[in-house]
Amino acid sequence: MTGFEIDYARDQKRLEEILLAIDRPGDFHVHGRTFAPMPRLDVADVGVLAFPVSGLQIRALIEVAEQAPYGKGTQTLVDRSVRDCWQIDASRFHIDGGGWPETFEGILEAVTAGLGCPSGSLIAEPYKLLIYETGGFFAAHRDTEKADGMVGTLSISLPTEGAGGELVVRHRDREVSLDMNASDPSELAYAAFYADCAHETRPVREGCRLSLVFNLRLRPGDRKTPRHAPDHSDQIQNLTEQLIRWRDDESGPDKLVWLLEHDYSEAGLSWDLLKNADSALAGVLKKAADQADCEIHAAILHIEEEGSPDYDSISHYGDWHDDDFEGAEIDEIFDAHHWLDTWNGPDSTQPDLGKIPLRPEETLPVGALADAEPDEQWINEATGNAGATVERAYRHAALVLWPRCRALQVMAGASIDTAVAWVAQQLGRKGADAGELVNQLIDLWNSVSQDRREPEQAPMLDLLAAHGDDAPALRFLSEVVLSRYDGTENKSLLPVLRLIGAEAGGEFLAELVEAQMPRRANAILALLLKAGRLRHFKWRTTLRKGIAAALAALPEALRPRPNDRMFVWQPAPPETIDQDGLANLFALAWRCGLLPEAEAATAAVAAHPKVATPQRHLPAALDALSSEKGISGSAAYLALWRRAAESLLARSAMPPEAPADWVVAAGISCDCELCDHLKAFCADPVAEVRRFPVRQDLRSHLRHQITDNRLDMDYITERRGRPYSLVCTKNRASHERRRKEYAEDVSWMQALIRLAPEGESAEAVATELRQLEASSR
Repeated sequence: MTGFEIDYARDQKRLEEILLAIDRPGDFHVHGRTFAPMPRLDVADVGVLAFPVSGLQIRALIEVAEQAPYGKGTQTLVDRSVRDCWQIDASRFHIDGGGWPETFEGILEAVTAGLGCPSGSLIAEPYKLLIYETGGFFAAHRDTEKADGMVGTLSISLPTEGAGGELVVRHRDREVSLDMNASDPSELAYAAFYADCAHETRPVREGCRLSLVFNLRLRPGDRKTPRHAPDHSDQIQNLTEQLIRWRDDESGPDKLVWLLEHDYSEAGLSWDLLKNADSALAGVLKKAADQADCEIHAAILHIEEEGSPDYDSISHYGDWHDDDFEGAEIDEIFDAHHWLDTWNGPDSTQPDLGKIPLRPEETLPVGALADAEPDEQWINEATGNAGATVERAYRHAALVLWPRCRALQVMAGASIDTAVAWVAQQLGRKGADAGELVNQLIDLWNSVSQDRREPEQAPMLDLLAAHGDDAPALRFLSEVVLSRYDGTENKSLLPVLRLIGAEAGGEFLAELVEAQMPRRANAILALLLKAGRLRHFKWRTTLRKGIAAALAALPEALRPRPNDRMFVWQPAPPETIDQDGLANLFALAWRCGLLPEAEAATAAVAAHPKVATPQRHLPAALDALSSEKGISGSAAYLALWRRAAESLLARSAMPPEAPADWVVAAGISCDCELCDHLKAFCADPVAEVRRFPVRQDLRSHLRHQITDNRLDMDYITERRGRPYSLVCTKNRASHERRRKEYAEDVSWMQALIRLAPEGESAEAVATELRQLEASSR
């Protein structure tokens, strides 16, 4: 019994009535192939045929056959310009064989279902064996009723070598061409059609064709089974009118979801494998959807719900492992999700449309899920203050259709990423208004992007570049990218900048710097550097304004920012500028001739040594800048170089001395008695090991103090005696870190010698660096 509530499409009552009246599956024809043991076909005066039938046996058959006639009114005529083939009457051949009854029963069942008749309602009576030689054919005609209750004809092609001879069947305004060749020794090709269908056999181009023909008739006394092909033309017309009315009603739902009668697995859902009435309804709805300019797909509807259990429905309350919990009812639902996925098109495609949510007033027929049983159910036990919950999952196959004019809104219901991918597929398609779709997509961006995960802008930028219109590109840049830029778009931004041109591109980049430089400095500077390589983007005209703004924003970009990101789906936390960003900024300033501004920016760098560390960030940035021709003579380069060199000399002019004793520096703020003992151990110049026999919570307290204060000691728990002891052993971790730092400092000082600027102002520092290098060898 279901707990969920579905808001059905009750306003679509007329459409529902039409679809519910489609209860007869089938079509005017059936065509198929089967591989099975061949029958034993014994022809009078010829003998048993071998498969594939040889040319020698074909000639023997023709010798005992008669020229096949055709009917014209009440006359039976022979005219090879109308019908050119040979026939042998059923009275002169016999079909049997060990596997034939089962094979033929399978063919007849497929034919009966395909023609829309009840199982077991058709009888197949042998009529003729037809032989078509090369060039043989039969012009368009209709079969006459040859037996009481005859409804159609079944033709089975036996294995022969040949080509051509397609069977063409027509019914009303429809026509199909069926390949009846069967060349494999174990292959049978079959086709059946209603007697009122016009049909013809086209000329055999090569070899020959050998066909067993059967009359299909109803069982005696059967008055219920229709004798004519299913005709849904009136329903198709009425459906088309209803769909057009729905399509043009802007207040109606964007899509309609028709729940199918039969069960289908996610892996087994296919348009070609729909069963019985589902198949008939799908075929009718597909034709009406095409005429009403609507899309139609098969999909799986998922419903998941969670709620509190109805304890009265549980037989053995308290035993959470009892099987009776599988039947627990839900007392109150407090969370539910409805969506469609596993998409299948009528053309056997499987488009990746993602999870499209089910909206209110979309589902038909009304009440279809009233008695649905869950496919899965499980109970979550009570934990802490939270009570037990019941979760259920339902799956149901459906046909989903939407007007083509609303397709974008439907795709956006899944996600903006799905909508972008869908619009990208439409570009270049005949009849698609790409410009309108792109502008609608921009309109939708803000309205559908309030979900937890921010949509990716790069695919949208790729779409805009492929579209090639600068107007929507400019609009998207100003309305979306300026406020949501995170750096992942850089590669995709370049073609769009090329599209909008240097003037508009330069203005956008300047605005982007002002809007995002403090939060995304490194990405923006990398983008500016790449933009300068674009055709017509000039450093001192196109990009100068943006780079000047970046220099002015440097103090804010250097300011440390807290990471207040609580969830992974939230925007990435702000980033502070790194050595690559610094190198890019000063390289850009040099290329644009912003020398005074660059020199002023070095003061901001010096004011934030914890972010732009003079011992690491600045040497690395200078190393990257060294490839810029002439930059080493600039005032900004000199200021950065002096800052780095003097900081390294101040810290590592001399190698670190080895510790003289075992005193450990300890900034422990806790004043508890145990921490006083720990402080005393740290201050002891001789003691290397100390045991603290204390209970578990106190051992944990000691471990936290050692770790949080980065004390130079290791610890293990000695599990002997009671209480256990925390054994603390001093180490030389701080000294080893300092030695490593010193070695790295010397390496960077050696690099700075190579990177030294020209001029007297740097010579003194460079000399000191060279002396230090010589002494460290």
